[in-house]
Amino acid sequence: MGTNRRRYRANIRQLILILVALALMGLGVRYILNEYHESQLVHLHFKSPDGRTTPRFGLEIARNASERTKGLMFRKELPESGGMFFAFPKQEEHSFWMKNTYISLDLIFINSELKVVGVLADVPVLNEEQRKVSAPSLYVVELAAGSAKKHGIVPGSLVVVEGQVPRGA
Repeated sequence: MGTNRRRYRANIRQLILILVALALMGLGVRYILNEYHESQLVHLHFKSPDGRTTPRFGLEIARNASERTKGLMFRKELPESGGMFFAFPKQEEHSFWMKNTYISLDLIFINSELKVVGVLADVPVLNEEQRKVSAPSLYVVELAAGSAKKHGIVPGSLVVVEGQVPRGA
């Protein structure tokens, strides 16, 4: 009987160790996935001409034609500090549509010197009308509608990017 009881206790200890190891592995995988997601974001804030600084935004990056075409299509929600950063290979007048886009957005057009050259506020959703500003841009940022007004993002505002500015392909 004593031997069976020792085996039982040893098996319970092994089971507990296995469960602890699985829990730690799960936390590790979650941490790695979170780090990967963060590495796919560009973090930035805007500085208005009057010196006001916005909160920090963590934006998904659209670097190539396929990613830029899809943008924020089919999304139903957007965190207040989230959005999308479109990086183009060439500075020119870029146009956007809201096909299959369910979230109302502000579009902020930015030139190669990281200066805002135009803002389109509260662009209507589910719409194929081409929208642009009459100034060349290299980047466009999409934020939740009302963000530009709320944070004083206007033409002339500067973009302050943490780390390297994403390049378009």
